[in-house]
Amino acid sequence: MEIVYAELVFDEGSKNSSHTAFCVFEDFSDEKKRQSISSGEINMLDKTAQRLSSISTSSDMSIQTFVEMEEEQDMEECVHFLNEKWKEDDHDTCTYICSGITETGDGKIIITTKSGEIALYGASGKLLSLKEFSENFEGLTRTSKDEIAVSCGHCIRFYKVEKSKVHEEAKKCIDFKYTDMVKVHDMHYSDQSFIILCKIFSQSSIKRIDMTGNTLQLFYQTSDCVDSFCYFGETLFVIDKDQRKIKAIKQNGDLSWELTLDYSPRHLTIAGEDRVVVSLHARPDLKCLTLTGSILSSVDTGLDPSQTPLLLCYSSESKSIYFCPEDIKKIKSSKKNAFSKIISSTKLD
Repeated sequence: MEIVYAELVFDEGSKNSSHTAFCVFEDFSDEKKRQSISSGEINMLDKTAQRLSSISTSSDMSIQTFVEMEEEQDMEECVHFLNEKWKEDDHDTCTYICSGITETGDGKIIITTKSGEIALYGASGKLLSLKEFSENFEGLTRTSKDEIAVSCGHCIRFYKVEKSKVHEEAKKCIDFKYTDMVKVHDMHYSDQSFIILCKIFSQSSIKRIDMTGNTLQLFYQTSDCVDSFCYFGETLFVIDKDQRKIKAIKQNGDLSWELTLDYSPRHLTIAGEDRVVVSLHARPDLKCLTLTGSILSSVDTGLDPSQTPLLLCYSSESKSIYFCPEDIKKIKSSKKNAFSKIISSTKLD
């Protein structure tokens, strides 16, 4: 009995819903079936290994909870195979992917991850608390001095910061499940409303919505990929990392300017009232641009290029850029907290 196909399927917005998994087995007792297939075709077992190697193993949940087989022996074989693959690929490490960073009104820093963690830091970068929630987080924005909003697949949830802890405001939620928005990828809060980036099939849209989820204004829609954005005044600054471009879009949809960089831009933020700061893939320095697209001098972060790309937020009080690596690696057997020392900052002139 051999595995010829295996796949895990889950709801991107929540770690606790719609988990499905299946494996397909085929009996190769006939030796003729084991012979090489004709030139130009891919061996099914090789293809299976490739599929299995692409499965994320960052979750601490047991693989066996995902496997559903009719025959007990088949399930045991499958679990053993997947567990061995886990050990082979993961080398006793797991990776958290940071999805957002922002500053609270009293100087604290918050980081969210795509696997549902919220880390709270003091102004000095000391970790105050780390809590895991059931959602998978994407966009992050501050809505008040002590409140943040985070997009979670088909909804936006709200979290309160109280002293050194963060807790969810369970009764406060914007749900898009039955609207025309498939998923909110990035967002910013402004004037009792959100400006959000969502994707519908091959189209990327940036629009303003009210606190109940109703669309107030469509700013920009394109078939090009938009990965993240920020805004200042009447201008949206969007990133297309595949084309290595930053574009400035007016709120009526007109293009003000675009800039192609040598390295792929990944994250950006407005710094003060005259600069856009951009982090790059495989580059430890931060690129500074004027609001009209002119390149200013770069800012050295002092980090190793392997720690890039960097998530960014700006503190107007300290006139500093706070940043952290997008990927945080943790050795599973280590008791050291992977989030303890990931925040860095640098002042801007």
